[in-house]
Amino acid sequence: MSKHAYRLAFCLLALVVPAVVPAQAETAPFLTYTQSAVAPTMAQACAGATQKIADHCDIHGPITTDPGRCLPLYGLDGTLLTYACTCEASTTYCGVFRPFPG
Repeated sequence: MSKHAYRLAFCLLALVVPAVVPAQAETAPFLTYTQSAVAPTMAQACAGATQKIADHCDIHGPITTDPGRCLPLYGLDGTLLTYACTCEASTTYCGVFRPFPG
């Protein structure tokens, strides 16, 4: 067979094998996964963003937080109701494993 015929056969084999051999789980890796949260305190906002990563990722790298800012929220009469603090948490990688359907 010629070199082109071997290449064609290899390409066809590479396309057919994944369809024939069933996988046990589907892996979806993400690089630099980020979540954000809003809460009345900065500590709660960063904890919420970190928890979102832990809830979404089956495996993940170290989580770092980047506190945003806290803004006051006032009522209609001008009294201070609470604060809205934002925080962003990031991880170097996030692996999600889903059961293979079927």
